[in-house]
Amino acid sequence: MKTRSTLIPLLTPLGALMLALSLAPALIGALVVVPMRAMIGLSAGWLALVAGLMLVEWVRVNRLSRCLHLEARASASVFSAKPFALQLRVWADMNFPLCKVMLRLDIPEGVRLAQESVGVMLSPQAPYAEHVVQVLPVSRGKVCFERACIRILTQRALCSFQCEVLLATALEVTVFPNSNFAAQNVTLVSRGLGERLLDSGGGEGREFDSLRSYAVGDDLRRVDWKRSARGTGLQVRVYRPETHQRVSIALDCSRRMATRLGDRLLLDVAADAAAYLTLVASGNDDEVGLFAFNHEVLCRHDSRRGKRQEAMIMKELLRLQPGSLEGDYGLITEWARFNRRRSLFVVITSVSSPASLETLFKTLRPLTKRHLPLVMAIADRDLQRLAGEKAQDLDDAYVIASAVEQLQAIEARVHWLERAGIECVYCDAQDLGARLHEKYLKLKVSGRL
Repeated sequence: MKTRSTLIPLLTPLGALMLALSLAPALIGALVVVPMRAMIGLSAGWLALVAGLMLVEWVRVNRLSRCLHLEARASASVFSAKPFALQLRVWADMNFPLCKVMLRLDIPEGVRLAQESVGVMLSPQAPYAEHVVQVLPVSRGKVCFERACIRILTQRALCSFQCEVLLATALEVTVFPNSNFAAQNVTLVSRGLGERLLDSGGGEGREFDSLRSYAVGDDLRRVDWKRSARGTGLQVRVYRPETHQRVSIALDCSRRMATRLGDRLLLDVAADAAAYLTLVASGNDDEVGLFAFNHEVLCRHDSRRGKRQEAMIMKELLRLQPGSLEGDYGLITEWARFNRRRSLFVVITSVSSPASLETLFKTLRPLTKRHLPLVMAIADRDLQRLAGEKAQDLDDAYVIASAVEQLQAIEARVHWLERAGIECVYCDAQDLGARLHEKYLKLKVSGRL
């Protein structure tokens, strides 16, 4: 197996200067009355000396590059949008002069390096070197580091030599959806099933849990006046929220989710939010299910509790990719027929026109008799950017007016869905995790599940 590519010599500034000096005797011979033949011979001799030194360097570096080994180590499982440490180790199994080795990993699709190149020093006394670089994965899936570009600079530094070297062992890293990434902008803090939900107040029919002292902002209807009349201060009833409820996540994987937000796909952001909701709902002892679709069903897992269900959903979110066709919202209705118990149906999709919300209304309206639908509609950034621009001419004014009219129509459809009993949140992609978390807690606290 070929472990490296052809060694390519590259002139350094010092090497270029040494070659330029070979022209000096010829120039002196043209300006001063001296034998021209002697000056040309001197130039040729100097050029031959420099070329000979470069050839010696090439021979040494060629031997070194054949005995140079590179190894990379990292965690087998990481999370998207979260940097991880990649340890590089380079060593040679032969005697060689002092040299500097520059490393640049071949970047697979879906990751970004924080450092473009790494310089390490190798010497006969220290024939190996280690360095740690930070790598940022920007999408889900498996990434494989197989080769690196190395540039070797000898102590004489007349030339640098570059080639590609295969890693001693290919490094494969699995990038899972980052549930913590979705929680970075969460403003409504959740402290778990006990404290946060109990402090938020219970809805009708909640099981009584305990009493606590009145705090500013508590609902006066929850005050236990009999206990308070005993002289211990105002006492508020605390109710235990319901558990073992169902949360079903429907994730749109159609071509509208292939839009890029910087380095990431819109589907990557949606998968992070779905992973975050899965962890939060599982932590509250709710049952969680996943349904992924585009023009056909990609995966379907009924709602269950437990770590095994959580791990299975994470694996499904890992492999999902956006399709090339429009999504069929009607598949959600077919999936809902198999869910007899009341569930929170969370539909995560992208909306760029009022027609998409009208289609969702026709699909989800029949589900409101048994379930509680929640639409997490990701806003179109290009549409919002156009609506916020200033017109420079008449053509710009028409485009901006159309964008504003489109946004107003979308907002009107959002209110239309809410009046029909379908919860709807229209937000930017970076706020998706925070808004989904907040809406889930509010619905759970209100007792609507």
